[in-house]
Amino acid sequence: MPNGHSLPPAVGLRVLRQIVFILPETEVFAESQDKLFKRLQSESIDYREVVERPEARLQAIEVAPHVDVHRICEEYVRDGVARSAEQNRFLHSSRTNDALYDHQWALPRMGTERAWPHARRVINLDAPGQIIAITDSGIQPRHPDLAGHLWTDGAGHHGIDVLDGGFDVSDTEGHGTQLAGTIGAVSNNAIGIAATEWPTRIMAVKFLDARVRPTALWGAVAILTAVAMHARVITAAWGVGIAFAFLREAIRIAAARDVVIVAAAGNEGLDNDVLPTYPAGYQNGAPDNCPNLISVMASDRHDDQAGFSNYGRQRVHLAAPGIGVLSTETYFGLPRYRAFTGTSASCAYVSHAAAIIRAMHTNWTAAEVRRHLVASVDRSPWLKCIARGRLSLERAVCGPFRVTAPVANTQWGIGQPGPITWQNSYVTGRPTTDVRILISRDNGVTFVPFGPTHPNNGVFTINNVPGPAAAAVKLRIRSEQGAGLYADSPAFSITP
Repeated sequence: MPNGHSLPPAVGLRVLRQIVFILPETEVFAESQDKLFKRLQSESIDYREVVERPEARLQAIEVAPHVDVHRICEEYVRDGVARSAEQNRFLHSSRTNDALYDHQWALPRMGTERAWPHARRVINLDAPGQIIAITDSGIQPRHPDLAGHLWTDGAGHHGIDVLDGGFDVSDTEGHGTQLAGTIGAVSNNAIGIAATEWPTRIMAVKFLDARVRPTALWGAVAILTAVAMHARVITAAWGVGIAFAFLREAIRIAAARDVVIVAAAGNEGLDNDVLPTYPAGYQNGAPDNCPNLISVMASDRHDDQAGFSNYGRQRVHLAAPGIGVLSTETYFGLPRYRAFTGTSASCAYVSHAAAIIRAMHTNWTAAEVRRHLVASVDRSPWLKCIARGRLSLERAVCGPFRVTAPVANTQWGIGQPGPITWQNSYVTGRPTTDVRILISRDNGVTFVPFGPTHPNNGVFTINNVPGPAAAAVKLRIRSEQGAGLYADSPAFSITP
């Protein structure tokens, strides 16, 4: 096998003979790379270069069939030639096909009727929109329910194929298009399904298709590519049963750029605390230090664990609907809609939620987004995950407050006390220590602050209600930790 440079991966191998090295940090990448190649040549090892990613200090090679891969991995790490050396493996998709459903049952279950109008009021609709990268089989750009929300580089390209470096991201396998529809199908366009009414940019980072079995190496390269192309949320609806250092390194690099990674927990019905699937199994703290990673299991219509779904009280963060999720698809190039089932669908819903939160709270970190989504779930005793619950778009988007006074049709007199009370239904991922109270005298059209910030203790009294009188007054309790987190009171009146 001749030596080469940046050659595409071999296709159709039963056993991958690819070694992925993470090179030492004690010298510049090119010097470490040169030492690696000289060592291989000194041992007369037949190899070819597969890919290099200097930002991750990653160098992958493919060796001839007679080469002892395990010996190289062990000895090169022992001798300091590499920080880690691992044999690449094939991935498995986190999708299971199911029959077509005639409605999107999961949306009202997650509270989209309140969440989406609230998000529209908060998100800057003139902004270009969050970039959500789908690392998968590509996207069908001609689907009419996706076209308005596709990322473009200005030259008409909607992503990149990392296998050949080209820009053809047409989806011949279908999985990526299903994820795209769940994350960001255009809403209120009189066709198809609903997902997003605000600016969204879905980027395809293709690393698999019907002809190429996916591997852990190219999954890592897809993540690194999405980071380099400025994605803010990355969907990884695939997995492998080995905790590769190079895959973890890609997620850490994403964390350094403050990028959210949403990963599917897998469809084997296993406990990920015992038999993890990766990248979903990497932990936020030590030893993995991946604070930007969100691991997602699948739930059913009753907020129970889907029978096929992996789970884990320590490694899986939350659940999301994953059975019969209606989404976009193509058939012989023709756009259509079909339900799919699996933790892939659940992963897509959480990616959708993460993108909304990032658009609403542009200064929140990836770790704060994760903590907020975990904190705001609808609890269920049957879901074995860290949050013990299922994604709630309503609670995540609208916030933790509920105004308990004044109630509808209350009358406040000018110059009299005005008691205000509210409840916190959960502690946000970015805790609300202070609130601001605002008042509207035009039934919620415009709000103005009433006084300074106030401790979030659930009670405040306006000692001297100011005029003028108004028939349709509302109060707003707004978090100072995130201006989009607020609750409004029912309409009441101020009388002379």
